[in-house]
Amino acid sequence: SALAEVVKRALAKSPGERYQDAHEFSQALARALSINESPEPKQASEALAPSLVAGETTVCEACNYRVPVARFCCECSAPLPQEQSLAQFPPPFVGRRDDVTFLSSRRPSGPQVLCARVVGEPGTGKSRLLDEFAQTMSAQGDHIILVEPDSWGARVAYSGLASAIRGLARLTPAAIEAEDFLDASSDARRGLHEIFRGPQRGDSRSPMERRHCLGSALRWALVRAAARGPGVPVVLIDDLERMDGPSLHAFADVIGDPPQVAALVVGAHGPGFDAGWGAERTVARRIEGLEPSDVRPLVGASGLVSLREAVLPLYLEQALRYQFEGGSEAPERLGDLIAQRLGTLDADTRRVLQGLAVLGFGAAISTVAELVQIDGIEPAINALLGRGMITVSAGCAVFSHPLLRELTMAGIPIEARRQLHRRALRIEDKQRGPIEVRSEHAYHCQEAFQALLLLEQVADRATAVGDTNAEVLALRRGLEVARREIARGELDDPMRAVLIFSRKLGASLTRAGDFADADGILQEALDLAGPASPDRAKILGALAHVSYGRKRYEEALSRLRSAISAARAAGAAELESGLEETRRAWAP
Repeated sequence: SALAEVVKRALAKSPGERYQDAHEFSQALARALSINESPEPKQASEALAPSLVAGETTVCEACNYRVPVARFCCECSAPLPQEQSLAQFPPPFVGRRDDVTFLSSRRPSGPQVLCARVVGEPGTGKSRLLDEFAQTMSAQGDHIILVEPDSWGARVAYSGLASAIRGLARLTPAAIEAEDFLDASSDARRGLHEIFRGPQRGDSRSPMERRHCLGSALRWALVRAAARGPGVPVVLIDDLERMDGPSLHAFADVIGDPPQVAALVVGAHGPGFDAGWGAERTVARRIEGLEPSDVRPLVGASGLVSLREAVLPLYLEQALRYQFEGGSEAPERLGDLIAQRLGTLDADTRRVLQGLAVLGFGAAISTVAELVQIDGIEPAINALLGRGMITVSAGCAVFSHPLLRELTMAGIPIEARRQLHRRALRIEDKQRGPIEVRSEHAYHCQEAFQALLLLEQVADRATAVGDTNAEVLALRRGLEVARREIARGELDDPMRAVLIFSRKLGASLTRAGDFADADGILQEALDLAGPASPDRAKILGALAHVSYGRKRYEEALSRLRSAISAARAAGAAELESGLEETRRAWAP
């Protein structure tokens, strides 16, 4: 332009080529400005770049020059928009039609509940397959109910089960509040009450009785859904391995003893996970990466993705996005590729994504803003949305894939992560969040006293519903916190906490059948217990149960007699009485 020519002359290296005085420079500027402000200016996007060569061209959004098609502008080096086919995200659904047909073939034709499991490594497209299958079945008039784990990623008790029952029975908040459960049996009502109100104090039911009521509640909802007709209820459960224990047990119980209605249940999970569904009504479908012939039309001859072997759908999407963002050669491994994309985020956007990861797999945008303490996170949210790292719906941001959250968490510095968890704990305390979520934050931010209290509550609730995995995890974490406080000194009596959590963890591992681990933990705790204390008697009693579980009956009775002697020496009459009752039950 004329203005650019004036500037170039003013900056010329040779003094003779520059303007000789300020008056001459001012006149040249005035002439240039009058040309630029003429009524019919030449559009910048029509100007050809000085370095233009013959061939296909495009318009650079940064400098508005028309430049050759490439990854970067030859004038200003800004990334250029790629071909429209590469800008279609997510990529088209290809190579899975046989899998959709297989799932469709499981639809029952009579009053029976059939099941299918989709098994695959992370990134193989299990969620996308379920979504496409849902669209196919919905077009046929079936009722689709999508069940996902809790958004916090903390395996909150009953969360998946509550979501399934609300969808199947179409329960409104008003109906749940009024407990308007039409035609529900007494067991189903007790299960529904526990699911939506939480466990009640003073409930003396055994874990098996509770589990039976939870299963009855799910059967009732399934019957209600099937009665609406004419379509079949189709329950799709994604990420089964992240589901809470009570929900997994309820689905396993209903599949093992289903009602006489037509329904289809499809679950997706990774390899090596046992959903407990059995083989009588369930078939598994293993899915792998996409065949090169399916991927080739999407990438062409760009060389972006190696087509020598199967390609993971998630890798394909991430590689296309990586190229669209200006990347060159994509790393061969999926984790490295995602990490490289995360590394290109600016500081504020990365912090927003880290805050979302600490809160879970999804959270309200207002909560993320409160956590990261950045004024105006809308640009960061829009940037993450544009990069396909999150989705936004109803004011909530959700990770587009669980693997993105895992890699984001792995990249947070330790101290920064501790601070974020501390703020998240305050937010959840204020919002009265689930105890599983608050215990998770308290554990990671090293709030020892609150963590021990919450972890013990989580373990007690898991014990009441028979969720051994959650019980063991909570007690292990509690023991870890108690041991750490021996050196830190923030607890008044950390040794007492170690004894309590060791004994409870040993008992939990014994119920789980892990006798070797239980014996090791209890033996270590026994060395810390006083010679004449109730704790020593309790630990010896727990060791006796370990020996009994191993069918070492003589050793079990010997340990039990030692426990009775320790209880007598400590003056714990009630404990001694309970141990004596156990000894009589075990006597040959």
